[in-house]
Amino acid sequence: MSPATAPRLTVLLLTEDGGAEADDVLRLLVVKLLGRIRPGAVTREDARAWEPATPEAREVTRANGWKNPRRRDLVAFRQYIASKLRHEHGFVLFHVDGDRSYRERKTSENVAKFETMIRKPVRVILEGPPLHRRERVRAPTKRDPAEVDLRLAKLILLAPFYSIEAWLFQNTEYAQRFCPGEPICRRQCSKKLAAWSRDRGLLDEVLMPKDELCFGDAHNSELAGAGYPLEEVLGAEKSLRDAFRALTSCSELVTALERAESPWTR
Repeated sequence: MSPATAPRLTVLLLTEDGGAEADDVLRLLVVKLLGRIRPGAVTREDARAWEPATPEAREVTRANGWKNPRRRDLVAFRQYIASKLRHEHGFVLFHVDGDRSYRERKTSENVAKFETMIRKPVRVILEGPPLHRRERVRAPTKRDPAEVDLRLAKLILLAPFYSIEAWLFQNTEYAQRFCPGEPICRRQCSKKLAAWSRDRGLLDEVLMPKDELCFGDAHNSELAGAGYPLEEVLGAEKSLRDAFRALTSCSELVTALERAESPWTR
């Protein structure tokens, strides 16, 4: 692969959602956020940018299985993440739902356990020598803390509150078309969507937003796509803004996006 076409970053997406379209939904949202940093730097379709998770990693990630796995599965999962972070161009974006309203975000068990069960143990792995013998030959027994900090910063938590529907249902105008049309149902859905459109901060305070609209999570992929009001949602200063800040605070990611050039992107 020539330098002109070599990937400037590879992104591993891990999501707790187990639906068939879950990866694509998250990818669509991430492309929007990354495009806010550098327009067109990465696209949904560029397979070179998106590294598929292994079946074992998917199994541990789905439904937050990492919180109660078999010990050996959790150890292997942490090592898997660390191996991606050690790669010069490797980034890991990890989605867990807050399962709380945004105002109660500091009480989120999922976020707290992510820090103690994933981030901290991954740091310990990064502090040590590589696992593979070939990489271990010239590696120091203890890594420079600054180098570890840089690598660990490439593990980025994306945590919507209460759940990812709090981000997706922000596409209020597009969502109107998915209500089947019965008068009572349409009035109820339209009223909620209108309120969320007027105040973009409301959705982050809704418990179980998936149950608020008649179609639930049946159209998440469409809602993550065309017409998404990204600037308005970021302006609400709630969980999507926090996710964007987490991305922009990773200097390695920002640098990788700035270096991305055609024909690498499409």
